[in-house]
Amino acid sequence: MARDSTHEAVDSAPMADETLASCVVIDDGRRSKLTRSLPKSFRRQRGAADFDEDEEVKVVRVKLNNTESELKVVAAQASRLEGELRITLDDLSTANLTVRVKARGRVITVIIEDSRGSGRSYKLVIRPTRNKQEKMASERKRWLPLEANPDVMNQFIWGLGVPEDQVEFNDVYGFDEELLKMVPKPVFAVLFLFPYSSEAEAERVADHDQASGNKNKGLSEKVYFLKQTVGNACGTIGVLHALGNALSQIKLTEGSFLDRFFRSTASLNPFERAAVLEKDREMEDAHSVAATGGDTEASSEVDQHYICFTCVDGELYELDGEKSQPLCHGPSTPDSLLQDAANVIKDMIARNPDSMNFNVMALSKIAK
Repeated sequence: MARDSTHEAVDSAPMADETLASCVVIDDGRRSKLTRSLPKSFRRQRGAADFDEDEEVKVVRVKLNNTESELKVVAAQASRLEGELRITLDDLSTANLTVRVKARGRVITVIIEDSRGSGRSYKLVIRPTRNKQEKMASERKRWLPLEANPDVMNQFIWGLGVPEDQVEFNDVYGFDEELLKMVPKPVFAVLFLFPYSSEAEAERVADHDQASGNKNKGLSEKVYFLKQTVGNACGTIGVLHALGNALSQIKLTEGSFLDRFFRSTASLNPFERAAVLEKDREMEDAHSVAATGGDTEASSEVDQHYICFTCVDGELYELDGEKSQPLCHGPSTPDSLLQDAANVIKDMIARNPDSMNFNVMALSKIAK
């Protein structure tokens, strides 16, 4: 029977709930594709991830028609949502192959053999893999979270190279005009700690883009931004965003950690900056000391997240290491930064009215 260079054999009726019917694949020496329906028991599993064996080509030597040949399994995928298993075979000699598929629990076993019974069989076991983001999140380094406490933050930055007579963090107790007046001026940055939900954040950013129409607006190249690749490092990332965008106003101690860090990462992209931070033991140790120096017991399991607001080139920027890039909230000035950030923060709090787990701190110049 003539076949195209790429062809499929499809069987949608499994023999039993846990075992799929055998199927014969006839190949003309080029590429074959086999699509199989998965049993209902597999598709019903809640939380069962997709299977993916695409990352590397597996080569196995099998006997086909009494002749030893190479069989390359180019790809094997199983999609729980689509309910299908896809196998791609490549570099086959003309042969009749029997492919038997079994699905038990979260493991799929594929047995490929010469249908004439003269050759060895090849068994491919496919196990669930998480998507890349989940895998990276689970495997990445994790620190203890920083407490939203100005004393903790100040000891942290002073120990890393910010002179104690330069700047300090202060609590922002509310957004009324009188409460905002209590915050020492000038303000260089605002840190906001809030309950984090990736779904809620995605919705908020989408609403922002739709309302402002600046989704693709060019961002200032002067914004210092780095990605977060370490779990629970959002407090440190927020501090670095606050300081990194106020270097024209802050004179760091020469040769200190922060002085070296900002100099060495000035020309790097956000991911490269994150890589430098992740590998730096001095910062990790300093973060650990700060994380255990607060009034509350540090726990690695948290659902709160720090972001930073700062003014660069006349625009208010929201800096969040979990996002792909800074978020521009429109015109701002150094004098209006605190009020402008407060307006954005009030909107974020209004989206989560049932929670009281919010904290706002401002990085201000110390009056002399």
